[in-house]
Amino acid sequence: MSMSQLNKIVSLAAEDTAKSVVENLIEKYEMIPKKSSKPNNKD
Repeated sequence: MSMSQLNKIVSLAAEDTAKSVVENLIEKYEMIPKKSSKPNNKD
């Protein structure tokens, strides 16, 4: 495996991880204020 392939895989994996982490944070953050007024999909 060449370095450029490795770099591409690493950056894609990092992007994926960052995306899911951000999505989880947004989900948790959005659930806090909504819980009091209107129930969310997750209880």
